[in-house]
Amino acid sequence: MPEFAVSEKIPVEKRKMLEAVLKILTGILKADGCSFMLRDESTDEIEIVASGEPSSEVASRKLGIRIKVGERVAGRSASEKKPFLIVGDISQNKEFEHLKKYEEISSGLSVPVIKGGKVIGVLNAKKTSSREILTQQDLEIAKVIAGVIAEEM
Repeated sequence: MPEFAVSEKIPVEKRKMLEAVLKILTGILKADGCSFMLRDESTDEIEIVASGEPSSEVASRKLGIRIKVGERVAGRSASEKKPFLIVGDISQNKEFEHLKKYEEISSGLSVPVIKGGKVIGVLNAKKTSSREILTQQDLEIAKVIAGVIAEEM
């Protein structure tokens, strides 16, 4: 089970909720890691504000990583308001073959978190060490968790 870190930018009561739903997500999906990225309207970026990784040190290091809306998988999920499920090497996926790999991920997903018709963030999960892959059913579960986050944020 991953260790979790949540940014101090998030109010205390929402930190507990984010950690709880990320724990539920990683448990159900048997994911090796996950994150919630919050959208910053002023910069049109999404930033990791909650992270689950194999160690608390790695989870903490991921906090604050930002990407532009429209870039990479999570950024595209935010800009297109659509979820993505990636199975296998991302460079073998026609939509994302141009992306440089940051780590070995056997499968991953990104789901926009939408509140009031606006994308407020992106929920991500990944499998790195497992031979099992994330499935369409896992993506549906992540959509439900994204809905919970949207209600609570």
